[in-house]
Formats: sequence, structure tokens, C-alpha cells
Amino acid sequence: MKITSVKTTPLLVPYTKPYYWAQGVIHGAEVLLVTVETDAGITGYGESVASPDAHSVAGFLAKAGAMCVGQDPFDNARLMAGAYHALFQALGTCSAPRFGGQVLSGLEMALWDVMGKATGRPVHQLLGGALRDKLQYFGFAMGETAQEVAAEAETLVQSGIETIYLKVGRGDALDLEISPAFISNVARQIEPSDGTMFPDLVVYNHLKCELIEVLGLLPVFNVLIIDFGGEVDTLQYNQAQKLYTVKEKAEFQSALIQIKESIRTQDLFLLGQAAIQSGRINQRFLPKPRLEEIIDIVIKHGAYGVCVAHSGTVAGVIYDPAVSISGLEQSLQENISGPLEFIETRTLQYKFQKSKIKENFNAF
Repeated sequence: MKITSVKTTPLLVPYTKPYYWAQGVIHGAEVLLVTVETDAGITGYGESVASPDAHSVAGFLAKAGAMCVGQDPFDNARLMAGAYHALFQALGTCSAPRFGGQVLSGLEMALWDVMGKATGRPVHQLLGGALRDKLQYFGFAMGETAQEVAAEAETLVQSGIETIYLKVGRGDALDLEISPAFISNVARQIEPSDGTMFPDLVVYNHLKCELIEVLGLLPVFNVLIIDFGGEVDTLQYNQAQKLYTVKEKAEFQSALIQIKESIRTQDLFLLGQAAIQSGRINQRFLPKPRLEEIIDIVIKHGAYGVCVAHSGTVAGVIYDPAVSISGLEQSLQENISGPLEFIETRTLQYKFQKSKIKENFNAF
């Protein structure tokens, strides 16, 4: 069986409702229908993107299709590798795996469609067989206003959808009008959240998604992230009631006082001590492996402290951006790697800015 022709047809598929996002409003999907015909009378169909311009993408597919004519559709992998090399790697055009995949996907789908029809089997069997009987897609919350997006997100959650996908942002003017308090209200309808939507460091009720107190700007510091592996079901974890002792509540208050003083004086030592104190209290609820040993190593190497995710799997070493921590990283790798799945030595600079409301909302 040989391929006799590859054709493309531009299509506009209307949406049932407008799609609002940061780049404007879209009323339908532009796609290219790819048709592969064979001398055996079998025709396969696939779908490629048609953006940024249908005629331009069709030009790519015309070149790739010409390379496929006269070839066996069962040589799918070789044909796709050759087309990608010719269109996106040769002649100094370098590599473009994302765009190249979007362009050539319709042609590859059509070849798989031909193979499935030729063998009388569903394509998933040709790819190795089904791994599950069904899977859940994410819920895509959309709307013209933030209120509409929040309402749709709540409906999706109530319907059992576990993952919500959002495209937020409608331009600077509108985004800057959206207050952190409103974002908190959106978060409340989905699951417990932290207070990162606020431009300053805040005391925040993560269960009720309510602001308690604005503290101000922290001193600048870097964080070495340690990932202990695994995962935490945050919905289930936050449903469990956590009863703190009188002593633990007093220690939290002490840590809060240290943080406030750290902000007032821009003192990293006080911040590190407060983080250690908070992390130790959390050990009773979501313990981090060998935390005390990590704290000892961190202090010995001149870093300021260790903070922990109270409902996550990571810890962070707080240190001065001007100080090298190569010795600290090596010591952690040599002494702590055993019980950990891995240590991720990603460095972040932590600095709040008053002008970050838009970025914080988009990150949310």
C-alpha cells in the first residue's frame, strides 16, 4: 500500500460560546483537516493547527506531504522524522519541536488512521494497547468577567472535576482593577489557598481564604529548594482538623513577632529563626524527613534557616544572595540524600514588589 496524495482543507469550527483570554476574544477554532489517500482505497484523516496563518501552515504540510507520496504509510515514524528534519532542522532553520509538532500532527494522525483502517484495529492497539478504560479531562473555566470564570470553576468542581485550567488576564487596565480580595474569593470556591495574591507578606487564613494582617516587605533572600518526593492531597489534608497545643500557639505567636521584626529591620537571621520554629511545629502534622539534621547542616554552613511547606512536600533553605552555598549543597547531597527521593537545587530570589498585582493574579 502506497500513499497517493496528501491534501489540506482549512476549517473554522465555531465555539458554543466565546473564548475570552488575555489576547482578546475568540469565537471558533481555526484548524486544517489533513487527508491522506492511498492506492488501496483507504483514506485517513487528521487535524493540524491553522495558526498563525492557515495558508502558511498548509505550505508546510504541502512540503511534508510531497515527501510522503509514494511511501508506505506504515513507515510513519521514518516519514515524520524526515519531514521534521526537512522543514524545521535543515537549511539552518534550527529546531522548533512545539510548532513542528503542531504542524505535522495532522499528517501523523492521518497516517495512524490509515494504519488502523488497514489492520481493522483501533489506533490505541497499534500504539501498545489501552492503559485505562477512561480518563478525566481538566475543566476549562471561561467567561467574560472574573465573576463568570469563578462561577464556572465552582460548577466544574461541584461536578467532580479534579483539575481546573484557567486562562486569565484581559489586559493591564482590567487586571489591575482585580483586587487580591476578589482573588481570595475565587480561591475560596476551589480549595484552601495561601496569600500570594497580595503584594506584601500577609497573615492569611488559608482555610477561609481571608486576610488577617498585612505585614510588609520581607528582606531579599534566596531559597534552596529541597523536595522530599511524593505528593499531598491538599483537599483531604486541609479537611483534617489540626488541634495545636497552648505551647504551640505561643510558639507561633513568637515566630510571628520575629517575622515582623525581620521586616522592620530587614534582618534575615530573625526570619530564619521564625521559619525554623514554624517548621518544627508542623512536624507533628506533616513531618519532613530528618529535618533537624538538615537544620544543623544549614546553620553550620552559614545559612539563616529552613522553611517548610505546611501542606506540601518541600522545604527551603533561606540564605543571603551574596553568599555562595556550594558547600551547603554538597553537604546536603552527601548527608541527606539517602531517605529523600531527590534534592532539587533550584535557587529563587524572593522579593515582593508593590507593582506585582497583575503578575500575582496571572500566576494564580
